[in-house]
Order: sequence, then structure tokens, then C-alpha cells
Amino acid sequence: MPLLTEAVQEAMSTIEGILSRLERTPDSEAGLGDLRSQILSILWLVERDPGIEAAADDLFNAAAAVVRVVDDGDSGIRHKRIMNEANLRFRERLRTAMPSQQALKLGLTAATAR
Repeated sequence: MPLLTEAVQEAMSTIEGILSRLERTPDSEAGLGDLRSQILSILWLVERDPGIEAAADDLFNAAAAVVRVVDDGDSGIRHKRIMNEANLRFRERLRTAMPSQQALKLGLTAATAR
């Protein structure tokens, strides 16, 4: 059976690419739409968890701040650092994620039982 971790890792790889593009081209509103889509797909696959949801919100808000800020030195660099830190927190929270009912219906299973 496919593992939840594999599906989440695939979505996180896509998110990494989106964040990398936002760092290079911070005025990309389309990138935010793509990011939202990937975050929502992950949240759909994992059991509801306030910590994961908060980390997802933090990641999206940090990325949105990068898009809003004109990269004019320290301000842009600081926002990008915050976005990358939020990404790390989101990844960390996902390490303990369990499959949602939707993921189980798709045949995705957790790597280990709680």
C-alpha cells in the first residue's frame, strides 16, 4: 500500500519549488495560488491537527508577505528567511501526521501506528 509520507513528500517537493520561485520572483501571485493548492492537498490527506493547520497558515502567510514586500534589502531578506523557517516548521509538524479518512479511502497508510 502507498504510504501517506510518500504522498506528503511529493507535495512538499512541489512546495519547495514554489517557494524557491517566490524567492527569485517575489511578485508572483500565481505562485501563491499554487502554494495554497499544495497546502490544501496536504491538509486533505492528513488527519486534522491544530498544530499542522497553524503551521500551514504560517507558511502561507509568510509566503504572502514575501510577495507583498518589495525586495529592497533587509526587509525582503527577512521575509524570505521567515518564509523558509515557516516551511521547516510545517515539515516538522507533518512528521507526526496520520492519514485522514479521505487518504485511507485512497489506500494511503501511515508508516507506523501511533
